[in-house]
Amino acid sequence: VTNSHQLSGKDVKRIIKEVSAVFPSLSEKEVKKIIPSKSEVTVSKMSNKTLVYSVAGGCPVFFEYEDELFPTVYTLWEYPGMLQTVFTYSEVSPKVLAGADLMLPGFIVPPEGLGTFEAGDQSTVSIPENGYPFAVGTMQTGSEEIKEKGLKGKGVKVLHHFPDVLWAMGSKSIPNAGFLQDRIYPAPEKSDGDADVGEVADSLKHADISGAEGEGDNIDRTKAVDTSASTSAPKSAGNMDELVDTCFLKALHTKVADADLPMESSKFFSNCMLASRPAGTDLDIKQSSYKKLSKLIKKMEKRGLITVKQIRKEDYIASVVRDHEIYKAFGEELKAEASAAATAAATATATAEAGDASPKKPQESKNRIEVHEMFRAPSNLRVVFGEEAVQNKDMLFSRNDARNKLRQYVEAEGLANESAGRAATTTTNPSTQPSLTVLVCFNKKNESGTALLKANKVLVSGLYGKKEGVTVDSSVEIADVEARLFSKLQLYHKVVCYDKAADRMIE
Repeated sequence: VTNSHQLSGKDVKRIIKEVSAVFPSLSEKEVKKIIPSKSEVTVSKMSNKTLVYSVAGGCPVFFEYEDELFPTVYTLWEYPGMLQTVFTYSEVSPKVLAGADLMLPGFIVPPEGLGTFEAGDQSTVSIPENGYPFAVGTMQTGSEEIKEKGLKGKGVKVLHHFPDVLWAMGSKSIPNAGFLQDRIYPAPEKSDGDADVGEVADSLKHADISGAEGEGDNIDRTKAVDTSASTSAPKSAGNMDELVDTCFLKALHTKVADADLPMESSKFFSNCMLASRPAGTDLDIKQSSYKKLSKLIKKMEKRGLITVKQIRKEDYIASVVRDHEIYKAFGEELKAEASAAATAAATATATAEAGDASPKKPQESKNRIEVHEMFRAPSNLRVVFGEEAVQNKDMLFSRNDARNKLRQYVEAEGLANESAGRAATTTTNPSTQPSLTVLVCFNKKNESGTALLKANKVLVSGLYGKKEGVTVDSSVEIADVEARLFSKLQLYHKVVCYDKAADRMIE
């Protein structure tokens, strides 16, 4: 938040009038319930110029992005039907919660159809088994185009979702226990402890957000996930420090391969650390002695567990020091836990067999979903990905494919030579095995232990700014080139579903 101030009575009336015009599904009584005519309305300006409107120090109720008014999740939980909704799979929700837009292959088409809408229309995102929306944004493709071309391409551009910074500015309440920070699950049967619509509505009016931090904005979604919505989180900084350290090490072991690096630190937290926390716990860095993700990353670098590189003022994990004593010791603990779990499972199976109770084979889910990250190159970098990418601007590549294309491009352009840190030194005849040259380049290191290659005009103009001092024939670091390349690529998600009738996976 860059600044905030209270609106005048005249401006409050203007906002009420605009809400009624933009959201005709809301009755006059409902609008006045959200923003009472004589209430104090505070507007906060985010770093990306988004305006956030909150009532009487309560939860944010609307936000204005590019001169268009949108409801927050708190308002949507009180009035779930105020906007059209598209449904997706529970298995896809983690990608949206981590900051991705929703692609059309991730849509679930209900029996009555998707309805009628145009590109640019506002829409919410839910799963069929949990009616409360968890994201809001704009449709990127109209219904007529979908009927003509099918579910291919962009679906919903997500502007705000649970649990981002905008949600964290409010009471941090949730509509039901199906809302976890890493995935949306079907709504459980209502119990006395579950929040209902009335409780959510009450939190809109009375929740205190004076202590909420708003360092980012609702569009930079991947940086806003280190908040807590559960009362089960450890309350002492010492306990939370232990949980943070455990999740960090477990994420390095189980979620991060060397091929995934360099990786942005915020992505590491949202996609790897949160997925590594024990069941029934919440990971909240703010409750630890680290306080911020940036401090955690610097501390782990100082301990020697990782190396960190800054690209455009963002921290990237460049490498994992897998021979570090702490890393190896934690790996042994993981092996011991896995062995103990296997022994317990074997004992349970033997006991069941002894009692003539054969264990049942788990049924394969009819809606098994796999989600894969894919990347598309911008026009000025398509040449790096070969002639096919130049001819087909919509061609997508996996992370490994993109890395291999970069290697092939370096080889084809002769960038792996002596001027790139004497990287061309090899005893193999290049005419018989040309790929060895570029492999040597990618493994060759300078005196400081950094792998280098030689930059050409395409890499310089596409990846480096004029003030960075990188020119044609400059020796540049491989890790830097790869990180910059992936930061320029457009991220997509390929959704693959299991077709039980055909017994195969289909895109």
